Amino acid sequence: MEAADAWLLDGEKRLVIDGRLVRASDGGLREVIEPASGAPLAKVSSAGAVDAAQAIEAARRAVDDGPWPRMRMGDRAARLEELSRLSAEDHAILARIEARDSGRPLRETSVDAACAAKALRRAAQLSVAAEGSWRRTGRTAEALTLPLGRGVVVVAAGAHAPLRSAVLAVAPALAAGNAVIVLPDVRTPLTALRLGELSRLAGFPPGVLQVLSGGRDAGTALARADAVDLLAADLGVEREDWLGAARGARPLLSAPRAKGTLVVLNGADPVIAAEHALLGACYGQGALPFGVQRVIAERKVHDHLVLQLIARASTLTLGNPIDPDCELGPLASEGAREAVEAQIAAARAQGATLVHGGAPADDPRVGNGFFLRPALLVGGGPELGVWTRDVPGPLLLIHDAPDREHALAALPAEGPVGVFGASAAGTSEFAASLFERDLFIDTWNLPDLLQDPEATPWAAEDFTRSRHVLRAAPDGPAWYQTS
Repeated sequence: MEAADAWLLDGEKRLVIDGRLVRASDGGLREVIEPASGAPLAKVSSAGAVDAAQAIEAARRAVDDGPWPRMRMGDRAARLEELSRLSAEDHAILARIEARDSGRPLRETSVDAACAAKALRRAAQLSVAAEGSWRRTGRTAEALTLPLGRGVVVVAAGAHAPLRSAVLAVAPALAAGNAVIVLPDVRTPLTALRLGELSRLAGFPPGVLQVLSGGRDAGTALARADAVDLLAADLGVEREDWLGAARGARPLLSAPRAKGTLVVLNGADPVIAAEHALLGACYGQGALPFGVQRVIAERKVHDHLVLQLIARASTLTLGNPIDPDCELGPLASEGAREAVEAQIAAARAQGATLVHGGAPADDPRVGNGFFLRPALLVGGGPELGVWTRDVPGPLLLIHDAPDREHALAALPAEGPVGVFGASAAGTSEFAASLFERDLFIDTWNLPDLLQDPEATPWAAEDFTRSRHVLRAAPDGPAWYQTS
């Protein structure tokens, strides 16, 4: 039996509170459903408001009275390095757990598991590099800016890349000396709980890194608690009720969530453009920022592109995400699939034509899982309600533009843009027109982008405040000398 499968079967997965593995205070349990089969995958403790209060109290002690924020950065970095090492050793287990938990293919979750270990190591190295860097601030003085933690940070992770979305916030937050409470999505809590177990082995003090797999009561309690100093949410392209509870309470950081648009010009190779469009639409089940939802094609290439998209979508291998040949797994839950199907129906009602997919897979090999063949919708553009609404699923809206001016005009106001077939002059034109937008030229290779820990929605400074220290410069004149 695979080590990951053995862990899943090894009893109830418990909360990580104050350095201990504990059951929910009210004995609450939740079954995690495997998206590929629709069957129970594991049982996890379901935290409530009482558990959230206990975690906040432990985090507050760690920040106000504990050693973590008062350590030398090098000592904190050593714990992060150890967690990085343990995560790297646990790579295959984390990747398999996440594939079974989220429905994403193993080839994708392996990228995320590797990125998580790299992100922890990078945060450790950056924190050490920031320590002790004095700069000359005048004729007589030097200054040192010390990053200090904000205090207690709650990290809400999304359902569709739960390990990645958690660790990319957790790593810099811990490096800055914060105490962190991770709130994973109720559908996909398992890799966060596994990470919490690893943190206990890495030597983090009690209360520094805690994980609560809980529902609405726990989330609302964390969002509204006065003792929480910062909320950080990376929920993919979904807009959860939790954000509504959080607004107006604590400071809130929310990761960018807009999906992207491809512009395919007349000189583009439709085979290459179709390959990248489908990769962007299907990677992460179509629920990740930097995914693709819209394709705007100039008229001469439009029909060829549609044919190539249909041909490539027809060959995608749907199946169990732990199968190495799987290219597209199930959505994270039945509710997620129904939500995507509703958006497809709405687009068709407004005049779009479904030319491929958009329905559960009829392949007997996929059983009762929450599968959905990628939907290709032609004939709808900015007039569709869904054009500017990000849908967390494998969906492409294909718009026919008479020329590049109309193509530019059809672009939504947010989200990254990819351009295929632009000349050097055309590239400059698009870059100037799309000021402050992320721009991809002749590529949309998400696996390359997402294996880089620097491709993160967060900056280390998001989790810090600053304290300035001044000292006399060793070679500076006395303060009273004017020349």
